[in-house]
Amino acid sequence: MTIDWAERENVRAHLRRLVKRVLLKYGYPTQRETITATPDQRSYEVWFYAGLRGGAYFYFVDLTGFQDYTLVHSTVPGEPYAPDWQTRYLPLGLSGR
Repeated sequence: MTIDWAERENVRAHLRRLVKRVLLKYGYPTQRETITATPDQRSYEVWFYAGLRGGAYFYFVDLTGFQDYTLVHSTVPGEPYAPDWQTRYLPLGLSGR
């Protein structure tokens, strides 16, 4: 297997833009919690905005293992919505990816 480093950097830049978009649109979260990876689960972050729609959550998962978090679920209408995000994105396969 070969790694296309240019493509990897393009993906990382796109993921950073997704996080920045949330920051620009909603500001900094009231609370931010980082859950570290385990041998069978990816790391993720939970951002909570107390003043947004009576309390809103954003869930970012490190899908690559390189601390590149991407928004996978939010309780805000118009944002990515995947209520099964924990079973869909968190478990690691047998290869650790």
